[in-house]
Amino acid sequence: SAVALAVVFSIGRQDFSTPDGMAQPVPAAGVRFETADVYIDSGAAALGAWQVDIRATVPGGSVMLVGVAGGDGPFAQPPTYDPAALQRDRIILAAYTLDKNPPSGRVRVAQVQLQVEAAGDQAVNFQATLAVAADARAGEISGAKVSIVRGDTR
Repeated sequence: SAVALAVVFSIGRQDFSTPDGMAQPVPAAGVRFETADVYIDSGAAALGAWQVDIRATVPGGSVMLVGVAGGDGPFAQPPTYDPAALQRDRIILAAYTLDKNPPSGRVRVAQVQLQVEAAGDQAVNFQATLAVAADARAGEISGAKVSIVRGDTR
């Protein structure tokens, strides 16, 4: 939630004014926030449902999941997940659509938001496992693949 994210941003930070006089949170040394987009490539099959297990790590540091957002098209709403998984480094996401024309090919299905604490600009390592990808009739999509693309860093 926005309140939880605001609390995360305010812990251990100093405020500096911008030219418009608004105070902006500044991350503590070694702490940054990143986003990563989750894609599923269903090939020619229409993607009706999916479940992905994601783990994030960084060498010599720690990663905490602080938020989950939706993807594109019929997956624009945030996927289902256990809120207790936030504040950890692993989460299972799942969603389905009842859309009459589900998307096929490479589809952005979600975005994860991370707090990374590490020296320098150590890249976050993602391990994503596609537990299931199904078509609109709940038939398994063989050959579907999941990928994670690193997004914004602040």
